[in-house]
Amino acid sequence: MRTWPALVKAVAMKAEFIKSCLKLEDCPASKLPEVAILGRSNAGKSSLVNAWTGRKSLAFVSQEPGHTQTLNFFLIDEKFILTDLPGYGFAKLGKKTQENWTPYIETYLAERENLKGVILIHDIFRDWSRDEANLTDWLGSYGRRVVIALNKVDKLNQKELAARLKVLNPHIHPWPVALISAKTRKGIDEFNRTVFDNLIRS
Repeated sequence: MRTWPALVKAVAMKAEFIKSCLKLEDCPASKLPEVAILGRSNAGKSSLVNAWTGRKSLAFVSQEPGHTQTLNFFLIDEKFILTDLPGYGFAKLGKKTQENWTPYIETYLAERENLKGVILIHDIFRDWSRDEANLTDWLGSYGRRVVIALNKVDKLNQKELAARLKVLNPHIHPWPVALISAKTRKGIDEFNRTVFDNLIRS
């Protein structure tokens, strides 16, 4: 079985799907540390799950945003559980559908006992909106730790990246931040260390 230091480098992990559910009481019974990943429906959540674990199809990558509609649990290296949450901000699903999702997502984030923290993936091309501000404030009110993963950095040169960070930094401070490309796996090793240091081993 791997030790914690061996897990800090993002290589192909032993990863398996556990279950999907909609209610807190249906979540898998476990005392392992748990990390949730969320973000806008087109931010690249599923792609990040696959890039992080080194598995090409652990999480389904849909061409249509809003595919994830349940809490999806994955066991990673028999060391921690990763929970893929439904995305937010996708109007095509309809207001009623998103309203139905909100109670069980909030219940999970607020009450899941072994949840160590949340990874918020954000498209670096998007400005920080009221949705993100309200979400991080709400998570902070419950004492949930957050790691911000700014995705799609492969599309920017250094000057462009610095400009985007100048716009975003006032909003994402003081959360730990990782610069990544879920598509190319750029920054995934550093992202892995950030998650382990700030969420899983904290």
